This record gives sequence, structure tokens and C-alpha cells, in this order.
Amino acid sequence: MITIVREQVKMGRNADHSKFEAGWPAAMEKAKSPDFYLGMTSLTGENEAWFVIPWESYATVGESMKREDKDPVLSAELARLSLGDAEYVSSARTIQARARTELSVGEFPDVGKARFFQVTVWRVRRRPRRMERPGCVRRQKKDSGCTRSFQECLHRPT
Repeated sequence: MITIVREQVKMGRNADHSKFEAGWPAAMEKAKSPDFYLGMTSLTGENEAWFVIPWESYATVGESMKREDKDPVLSAELARLSLGDAEYVSSARTIQARARTELSVGEFPDVGKARFFQVTVWRVRRRPRRMERPGCVRRQKKDSGCTRSFQECLHRPT
């Protein structure tokens, strides 16, 4: 399971945004948090910064939230950083996604050594009893090295 935070960075604010974002890992490190994320910025397309956070389960997401809530210094710093992001970001979207191992191919690379990532977003319209397309995607990607597939989890208010 992963959380992806997509931020639309304001034009001309990339360098300032990158410097400001350094406050998030610094705050987590100071609090000795075990949580981590991978930050990426777009080379093409819209001016975005993505932050990808891996989780073992929803329970680990809950544990992280409890840890942050219990630490008043960390909570205050994260609130300050969140508010300060508005100077550099025009909008943000948070996505929860689960792994689709049946559509994934190859060994996962050492993320610490990776320099570039390619992200492809597939929007599939569901048809009753027809799921041929994901199989086609898997066959096409089989010889291209490593492919990890995730599906967005939709959360509806109860």
C-alpha cells in the first residue's frame, strides 16, 4: 500500500519549494519517526512534486497518525509546514493505492539508487465480466524490466 501526495507547484517556485520541503524530513528525523517517503518532481507535463509513502497496512497508517498526535512538538511543526506549503503550492491531492501484484513484473529496484521513475496512469472503465486489458498490459511490460502496479483505493464517507 502506498500514499501519494501530488502537489501542483506554482510556476517559478520550484527551487523555493524544494528548500521548504526539506523541513518535513528534518522534523520527522528530529522526532525519531520511523516513517519515510520518496520525493519526486516532474521533468515533463504539469509542474508537480510527488511524495510517495509506503505502508505495510492501514494499521501502520493509524500508528503513524497516533505517533504524530502524541508528540506536540512534531504536531506543531507539521502544522507549520503544512500552512507554509501554501506559498509554493496551488493545489494538492492525496491518493491511497494498493499493490496489484498480478499486474506487476520483475524485482523491485533499490529506490536509493534509482535516479528516474516513469509513472503511467491507466484509467480503466469497468465492464461487466471483462478484464482483458490488464492481462494485455502485463504481457506488454514483461520484457521491460521492473513494473509495479497499484490501484487507487476509493474511500467514501459513511
